[in-house]
Parts: sequence; C-alpha cells; structure tokens
Amino acid sequence: MLYKQLLSAERQREVEQTDSMFPGDYIYFTGRTDNVFTFNLHRMDGSPDIIKTYTWPGSQN
Repeated sequence: MLYKQLLSAERQREVEQTDSMFPGDYIYFTGRTDNVFTFNLHRMDGSPDIIKTYTWPGSQN
C-alpha cells in the first residue's frame, strides 16, 4: 500500500484499474538510509522521473 503514500489521488485510481492499459505503478526502490526509503516514480509520458522519499514511522534503532 506504499503507492498510496507516494502517488497522487489521480495516479492511485489509474493503478487500481484492472484494465491492461494500466499495468503497474512504476515505483522503483532506489535506496535506504536509516528509516528513510527513496523511490523513483517513472513517468510514462517521457518526462523525467520523480524522486520521492518515505520515512518509516518509529525510532531509528
């Protein structure tokens, strides 16, 4: 369900379609530092990928 943290509401609706026109979310994990995860969101229109981070809740033990 990470896509709900990273994608816009419109893009979430597209991903949730069962139509073959929408084959996936195109979220690629690129790295981690402590509890911060980095992802590239690939854009199918040819424009540059968007880099997003997600901080996992909780302590950094």
